[in-house]
Amino acid sequence: MERYFNEDGLAGDTRILCAQILIAMQAIQNVKTHADTFFLEKYYESIFNKLSTDSEQLKKSAEKFINEFPTKDEFVSWIIKSSPTFIFAFRPNNHDIYEPKTISSTPAKIAMLNMVREAKLYDIDLKIVAIENS
Repeated sequence: MERYFNEDGLAGDTRILCAQILIAMQAIQNVKTHADTFFLEKYYESIFNKLSTDSEQLKKSAEKFINEFPTKDEFVSWIIKSSPTFIFAFRPNNHDIYEPKTISSTPAKIAMLNMVREAKLYDIDLKIVAIENS
């Protein structure tokens, strides 16, 4: 299972994106180590509720998800059986991930380092990928 997270540049929003990735990692870890499915069940319900939204884009995404996982139990079971890979994809915008001095936002650097550290603790595969500007 691959879960994609995208960022345009590496600035303030990077912290939010890293936090989202960490929350997802923690939810998966809780299911696998403690059989705590509460978060995943609420996540499923949240997506299911989007089937009745006015936003066509949200509704279409929800329908795709529900078609793949018709029941909450199927979704949770799939998460338990899978080996997740999280992909943090960003558009460099003059940032070089291998040269931290090119990233001007200290909070972004700290958030990314914390995300990498947590991924190792959870034994979850994390890939950081630069997307070429088009």
